[in-house]
Amino acid sequence: MFKLLKADLYKVIKSKLLIIAIIIAAAFPLLFALLCVGINALDAMEAELSGVNTGTVANAVFGVKLSFSFASIFLIILPIFSGIFICNDIASGSQRNKIIIGKSRPNIYFSHLIVTLLFTISITIVYIISILIFSNI
Repeated sequence: MFKLLKADLYKVIKSKLLIIAIIIAAAFPLLFALLCVGINALDAMEAELSGVNTGTVANAVFGVKLSFSFASIFLIILPIFSGIFICNDIASGSQRNKIIIGKSRPNIYFSHLIVTLLFTISITIVYIISILIFSNI
């Protein structure tokens, strides 16, 4: 089992998909912070021109928060990663080779599950760190 995990982790670290996912997880909080700054500037301009604060910013910020929330990012990234990771393993024939050398299917799938969970944890850590960095903008 340890050799399966080691091989799968090597494949993930070697792939460009991990780097792309890290960039996306770091970019979403930055985009959110920039959008909030822009929305607040537009609200200040609106209040200055009309003399009344209509509260449209609260609705806009709520919509932006929903679109850049943590769950929406992982609803995009995680299924793509899992599908590419498992399908590449099947398409390249390495899963068949693992079965031929005597590894059981549950161990192979459990190894995929653990690697996917580690990928999720690493992306979560990157997302949290980028939120802490960009929250002061």
